[in-house]
Amino acid sequence: MGDIKETIKNNAYLNSCDCPVCGKHIPRGYEERTFFCERCGTHLHQRAFTGKEVEVAIFDKEMDEYEDN
Repeated sequence: MGDIKETIKNNAYLNSCDCPVCGKHIPRGYEERTFFCERCGTHLHQRAFTGKEVEVAIFDKEMDEYEDN
C-alpha cells in the first residue's frame, strides 16, 4: 500500500478540503476518515475538525445569516 497523504485546505465552514496532489475540491464531513481521490486515485487522510474549528464555523455561518437579513 502506498503512502497516505493529508488533505489540504480543510475548511469547517465550507465542509470541504482539497487533494494535495491534483487539487480536486472535495466535500467533506466533520469526522476523520481515509478515502481515495476520485480524480487522481491518491489515498487521502482527512482529520477530524477540532472543537474550536467547529465553533468558529458555526459562528461564521450565524454571522453570515445575520448579515444577509
